[in-house]
Amino acid sequence: MGGPAGRRRTMLSRDDVVAAVEGSARTTHIGGSRETVVAAAVLAAAVVLFLVLVVLHRHFLHDDALIALRYARNLLDGNGLAWNPGERVEGYTNFLFVLLASGLGALGLDLIVAVRAVNFAALACLALVFALVLRSDRRADEPIAATIALALTLANAPLVAWAFGGLEGPLLAALVAAGVAATQAQFRDGPQARLAAAGGLAFGLAVLTRPDAALFLGCAAGALILGAARSERRRAAWSAAAMLSAAALVVLPQELWRLTYYGDWLPNTFYTKVTGLGGEALRGGVFYVLIYLVRPPFTLLLALAALVLALRDRERRREATYLAASVAVYLAYIVSVGGDHMPGSRLIVPLIPLFGFLVHLGAGAALRGARLRTKATAGAALVGLLATQTVDPAPTIADPAAQLGTVIGRHIRDAWPSGSLVALNTAGSTPYFAPNHRYIDMLGLNDRTIARRRIERIRLPGQKMPGHGKGDGAYVLARAPDFIILGGARGALAGNPWFLSDLEIVENPSFAADYRLRIESLDVTGMRDFTEYPATRSGRLAFMYYERVAE
Repeated sequence: MGGPAGRRRTMLSRDDVVAAVEGSARTTHIGGSRETVVAAAVLAAAVVLFLVLVVLHRHFLHDDALIALRYARNLLDGNGLAWNPGERVEGYTNFLFVLLASGLGALGLDLIVAVRAVNFAALACLALVFALVLRSDRRADEPIAATIALALTLANAPLVAWAFGGLEGPLLAALVAAGVAATQAQFRDGPQARLAAAGGLAFGLAVLTRPDAALFLGCAAGALILGAARSERRRAAWSAAAMLSAAALVVLPQELWRLTYYGDWLPNTFYTKVTGLGGEALRGGVFYVLIYLVRPPFTLLLALAALVLALRDRERRREATYLAASVAVYLAYIVSVGGDHMPGSRLIVPLIPLFGFLVHLGAGAALRGARLRTKATAGAALVGLLATQTVDPAPTIADPAAQLGTVIGRHIRDAWPSGSLVALNTAGSTPYFAPNHRYIDMLGLNDRTIARRRIERIRLPGQKMPGHGKGDGAYVLARAPDFIILGGARGALAGNPWFLSDLEIVENPSFAADYRLRIESLDVTGMRDFTEYPATRSGRLAFMYYERVAE
């Protein structure tokens, strides 16, 4: 066997090598084809669930969205970005969103349709960002893992709900995802100043969409420097500088304009929601995050599990650490401000793409080398979790303030003398649909005096809602409004104050002397969703307000 003849018998011929390679390629192709079929099935199921969520949430609209749209309408009418023409107070936090809606409004699109169009365009861009991330990742040899991450992100109820709800969540999520994706790529392929600048531009636009997005920018720049290998630290520092410079080119002009136009460094809403309210917010913020934690499809829990898996993989560890740090910082911010009073986990919406990125890393590590049956089971399990969102969807209708306030706004637009000064708490729908009056926002979002008042103690349960803690009854009465609508959109009696301004107005002796109760019955027969509210099930809406009678 040791002679030349034996050696010739043990050597492979050229034909043997070619046959082996071709056989291996066929086997790989068959396996890849099967995985592609499973991934396509998961994606198709996710698309169906996305469409179901669209149908379920198509009537949702939140009252606060109409605050921003009143600014947009005044801008289009030549009155500037103001809630009341001539009064420069920044009662919105979504500058870029308002500008985009105004642009579509200038083209003749209804403003409510316009904000929804912006958000659905943002969802399409978010899908594109995911596709680019998955395509550029050279480790993405697990199409099922990639599809699971994409499905979990786009077929996610809060994203879909707020695409209809009228606020900036989906647009913010898409911009944050673009910035985070540009940062992640540098952990895989090394620091790149040009890519970092593109990420900084995305983060800068995100800050224009909502100022708290600056937290994501800070996390990204810090991660580029701290997470760089020793040999790459100089390049990483240049990348971080490029990112911050690109963001500054977007943010600083708007900040200088804000200071010039409104006279403030921060939106008025910051002073209303964050400052001068003591320590009550922390408990509400923790509760807000816990509610999201246990809601289907349990996205945060899936992201935490994926984080554990990704941290065990050396190739994915730096990306996973960066993503986890960004999520932790933003969740801490949400807790610190007390969460939010709006449904649908609004503040967590920009984190959903980051959860998707984490799931991509973790699923990629866990499913690498697994059997096709295991991968298919993981995809089916995710689809099942996503389907649980359709069992008890929330929110599916316009919130009461938006629904009832729309009716009240249309009524007072026609019934009350044009140019009346109206004090109210529902600052969105009623002023938006009655643009011929001037208003006092008794919660302070659009009022500088109330926003900067320091509250010594909480006197009513309604004050514990984020954004509803402040008020100033003496200030409101000093402005002598023609009409006062206490409580919610349809009004409340003086004996049932909801918020601090209500209570202080009622306690002031001049209120009883100068104002008289009026009650009107408005017809709401046949209006959509009104059977959902006890106040309107009879087809009539009792509208209660107080009219100034003093000379």
